[in-house]
Amino acid sequence: LNLNMQIIYLNKINIRNMIEHEANRFINVTPPAANDNYKINTHAEENGWDGTGIQTACALLPQHENYNLWLNKSFEYRLTALATPQDLQNEKIINGRKVKEWISGYNIDSLGGLGNHGSYPHPDYMASPLRHTIEGALFFKLGNQPVPEANIFNCEIIYKNFTDYVWNNKSTIYKKDGLVYWPINIEEDRRFEYITFGIIDLGAHFFDYDKNSSIKGKYWEDKHTEKAVEMKLTGFISASAYLLRWMEFQKQ
Repeated sequence: LNLNMQIIYLNKINIRNMIEHEANRFINVTPPAANDNYKINTHAEENGWDGTGIQTACALLPQHENYNLWLNKSFEYRLTALATPQDLQNEKIINGRKVKEWISGYNIDSLGGLGNHGSYPHPDYMASPLRHTIEGALFFKLGNQPVPEANIFNCEIIYKNFTDYVWNNKSTIYKKDGLVYWPINIEEDRRFEYITFGIIDLGAHFFDYDKNSSIKGKYWEDKHTEKAVEMKLTGFISASAYLLRWMEFQKQ
């Protein structure tokens, strides 16, 4: 092998080792749950991104001896991320086990609301676990594996909140012109992260978690993408997330 090929090979080995290490370190870890503290410091978003890290390993290394351990652990993280208090008694079977047996607590309420940095509701932290679960779904698709039901769990609760719940007797978080209503007085610049909301809308459209929303994901995706383009804030994340649309287009 020439030097460039050796470097590429070593980089692949190093990436594989890193992904394996990251997934392995969660095997014996319990996903965090904010429970009664969910309005102040939810753990929904960190469970979301940790779940994606584990699912990346599943997508890339399906023959690994720890695959089933990783997959089951990712279900714990996905379900706990968006569990409500009512889910502590949820008997529904998802991916082979009752919801109440998968989760270690709850991180959102039945309205789909949650908070962080001491403020409730925090739209950015509501959006985060949805974005991460869509990324995990994409990786499974790229790995020719089915998208787990756990990746769609309770997404419709938060999404319906975005589209239909009126906060402070003023507005829904999603405004029909594509703007984002920010119901709290901190970190208001995050309302301009339109591409994040657009990716969530794409997920709602593809995975049908806009089923309870009065206005569906495709409408909101167009509006938020338009706003992102106007502000030239598409970001690197849109390129990867929109592989979902490209993959579906290839099937037609």
